[in-house]
Order: sequence, then C-alpha cells, then structure tokens
Amino acid sequence: MEVLERFGIDKSNSVHYPTAPGQKLQKDHDGMKIDSTYYKQIVGSLMYFTATQPNVIFAVILISRYMEHPTKVHLQKQGRS
Repeated sequence: MEVLERFGIDKSNSVHYPTAPGQKLQKDHDGMKIDSTYYKQIVGSLMYFTATQPNVIFAVILISRYMEHPTKVHLQKQGRS
C-alpha cells in the first residue's frame, strides 16, 4: 500500500490484467519527456512486486524497455490521456 501511495495510484481501480489487450507501447521520440529517475523508481517498485505477484511480470518487462527515455505516454494511466 505504501508503494501505491508513494506514486499516487492508491485510489486507482484494480484490474485483472495489468496491460490492455491490443495496446502497444513504443518509443515516443517527439513526446514530452518525463523525469527518468521517477520512472525508474516506479519500475523498480513494480519489480519488487513480481516476487509475490507474478501476473505483473509481463507488464513490468514491457515498461522497463523505456527506462532510459520515458515520455508522458509511458507514464499514462489506462483510460486517461
């Protein structure tokens, strides 16, 4: 719960599948850059969860690909712009 509160997602709705079917992440060269340290903290916290929640492993692998140059689209919450 502490990790969810830290990143402001403690009030988010839970989902069965951590990735949306058909949604594809890709490099966003022209997108608004975000703080890569903050993004890495999120990914690292999610990696910690994989020990007890193996259903998030695939999603964590997907988002970890963009740790060097994350943009706003990589931080976007499902269903929001």
